[in-house]
Amino acid sequence: MKLSKLTLLLIASSTIVGCQTTTQVVNQSTDKNIVMGINYKDFNSIANAAADSLIASPALVHPQAARGGIYVGILSTFTNDTMLRIDTDSLTNKFRMKLLNSNKLIFTTMTEEHMISDIRQLEKSKLVNKNTAKKNGTVISADFAISGKISQRNHTLDNGDQQVEYVFSFSMTDLRNGLQRWVYEDTIVKQGDGSTVSW
Repeated sequence: MKLSKLTLLLIASSTIVGCQTTTQVVNQSTDKNIVMGINYKDFNSIANAAADSLIASPALVHPQAARGGIYVGILSTFTNDTMLRIDTDSLTNKFRMKLLNSNKLIFTTMTEEHMISDIRQLEKSKLVNKNTAKKNGTVISADFAISGKISQRNHTLDNGDQQVEYVFSFSMTDLRNGLQRWVYEDTIVKQGDGSTVSW
């Protein structure tokens, strides 16, 4: 008995649908999947290692630490020099969170001059309670600026497989004198089939 083209198409479609993977929430503590690109596990690993290195650095020992003294940092440019579309904010936010929780460094986010000026102008508005208006001369300036970069190097191995190296670099500069006070670099190396793409 000959089957019509429509019948064959319906059978093929049902077979494909029946083989599809069911959507599920991934347990991050037991997730062993590895990708050639950079995923959340890589971000967690690098952010934690970099933050631990900075927390342990003598550069963060404030001279008034016994009285609650703490340095103020600002996150500067974090450059993505890879072939991937990377949300660098995801990496820097994890890094920032661990530092904040360590009580060794706090961050200023008042980097938009126009925003600061607009807030200061509220003091002149008749609609604003003058006791809550933000005064001039109260914004705390940063002591340190932290910048970083992610770069990528691709290599073809002798057996035809591909090796991708993702290099994460961090640097902290003392804004009082421009001197570099801390630097950190780590590399994540991944290998896969030569046909696997890393972007």
